[in-house]
Amino acid sequence: MANQMILTKVKSTAHYNDVVAPANVTNGNFVALGVKGSDGTYTVAAPAAISSKGINIVCEVPLSYEAENTENDFVISTGAVVRARQPELGDIEAYPVTNFTATVAAAAGKYVIPDAAALKAEIVGSLGGTESVVYIIEKVFTKVGVSMLQMRCIKAEA
Repeated sequence: MANQMILTKVKSTAHYNDVVAPANVTNGNFVALGVKGSDGTYTVAAPAAISSKGINIVCEVPLSYEAENTENDFVISTGAVVRARQPELGDIEAYPVTNFTATVAAAAGKYVIPDAAALKAEIVGSLGGTESVVYIIEKVFTKVGVSMLQMRCIKAEA
């Protein structure tokens, strides 16, 4: 599972939430916050629509002490408590290209938006205007053999 990530420009005051991971979630997936449990964690699901409010992006960092593992070698288990962050204008981050649905090929100038009823965000060539969260791809590159896309948040509605 590709879970590598690079947070290039994220404010030190960014708002993170502890969420209970749904099945097959990966870093870079969009989730809609649900009910906050008594333990402080939120249930999450795929956004119902591209215009859904309260969308967070999954950004889990593992602490692996196994020398044979690289930073990309981990799977987010269903039910695990992971970090998700509320996107803010100007955030710059990178995730594996495979963690997105490529309606168009990942390339600079293309957009990343929520995909209705799907955890994977969608790469599109143009915007419809109703998206609550929009990132623009700044570049595509390879890190540790993984094709990555760097994206910058250009619209974020809480």
